[in-house]
Formats: sequence, C-alpha cells, structure tokens
Amino acid sequence: METKQKFGYIEGLKNGLGYDELVTVEPVGLSGGLAVMWKSSYKVEVLFADQRIIDLKIQVGSMIFFMSCIYGDPVREMRNHVWEQITSTGISRDTS
Repeated sequence: METKQKFGYIEGLKNGLGYDELVTVEPVGLSGGLAVMWKSSYKVEVLFADQRIIDLKIQVGSMIFFMSCIYGDPVREMRNHVWEQITSTGISRDTS
C-alpha cells in the first residue's frame, strides 16, 4: 500500500493490525512510501525494493509464488520507467 508515512507510524499500524512482519520504503516528502505486512506463518523473501516496487517471493506450505507491489508514478512521462522495471524483474526472475 502507498503509505505517505514514516516507518514509526507504519510499525505501530502493523502491531495494531496484528501482523508480525513488515517491509517498508520511506516516502519522499509527502508522496509515495510503500509497505507490505504479513504473518510469520508465511515465508516471505524480499527480492528487491525501491521507491516504486517491492518484489517478493512468498511460500505458503508447498506453494511458492512471486508478488510485486507497485506504486505507479504520478508523473505520466515517468511511468515507462516503472514498466521497464517490471519487465526486467519478470525476465530476470529466478523461479527456483
């Protein structure tokens, strides 16, 4: 989710919602910021994180899948960069 909030606030939110784990990307000024929360019963590996994408490898029991959480750039001209990152991430993904 886009947070627009600093880590301390998001950490408190995580605890209040009953989640065990958290990965965040700090906002720039009053824009952006990403957070993903999960229970410790899930095995989650953060593969990549920057201002626009948090890329995860998730294991639930014997099932493994990938999830990319994306903050689309509000500047239309910059959206191509995000799409290039998504494409590059998918092409270079190690599925083992």
